[in-house]
Amino acid sequence: MDRRAFYEIFNRAYPPELSCEWDNDGVMVCGDLRREVKRVLVCLDATSQCVEEAVNEDFDLIVSHHPLLFRGLKTLDASNPVGKKLFALTKNDVAVFSFHTRMDAAPSGLNRSVADALGFLDPKPLSVPGVQGSIALIGNVKESSPEEFAALSAARFSSPVTLWSANKKITKAVCVCGGGRDLLSAACACGADLVISGDLGYNGVLDAVESGMSVLELPHRASELLCLNVFEDLIASNAPDVYVKKCSSGGESMVFMP
Repeated sequence: MDRRAFYEIFNRAYPPELSCEWDNDGVMVCGDLRREVKRVLVCLDATSQCVEEAVNEDFDLIVSHHPLLFRGLKTLDASNPVGKKLFALTKNDVAVFSFHTRMDAAPSGLNRSVADALGFLDPKPLSVPGVQGSIALIGNVKESSPEEFAALSAARFSSPVTLWSANKKITKAVCVCGGGRDLLSAACACGADLVISGDLGYNGVLDAVESGMSVLELPHRASELLCLNVFEDLIASNAPDVYVKKCSSGGESMVFMP
């Protein structure tokens, strides 16, 4: 299977029209689209360590969640981290495909995986004005206290969490991986008892709790690491002969201090 056909697997699973208008995902780096894909490295971020691993282990392609190229480049040189990675990738003909908010929003995408991990019983797209697709999901959950749900989440994601409790039982929740500060008001309006996300913003959280909704903050990275499993499953189902490896590096510089 060549790179063009391989890219179409992701286009079908995560249609480009689901991407937020501010996003930049899809093909980040690609020399020859006709090159056969035999080895794929999947990652959350195409870090320098990830690129080095791809080059050293002869991978044809990196598939990342966060876009390698997000903000516009005004110059290309090896003195900055992005430029250095681009030169290494092109020199060694390693392509990079990134699937960000369209993967979040897809019915079988990252938000659904997070909802399943948290025990959502019947997740459905949260209706948000101006947003297409399930960029956030709302659903019923087993009744619990905010503290009990926070403990479950910390265990499921093997990560510290921050709970802002409204001191009421949790029966309906909203989840959105990564950043969800723009969705707090919609979650409140839909009668959610709890919203789970990464980057939520201090003032918005205070308003949500005062409105009677608890807030559970997962670290942004922890809330999105499930993307590696989602990528791996998608490739295994559509290109079983392709070797897939999860990037062995990433997150080492993040340290939670007691």
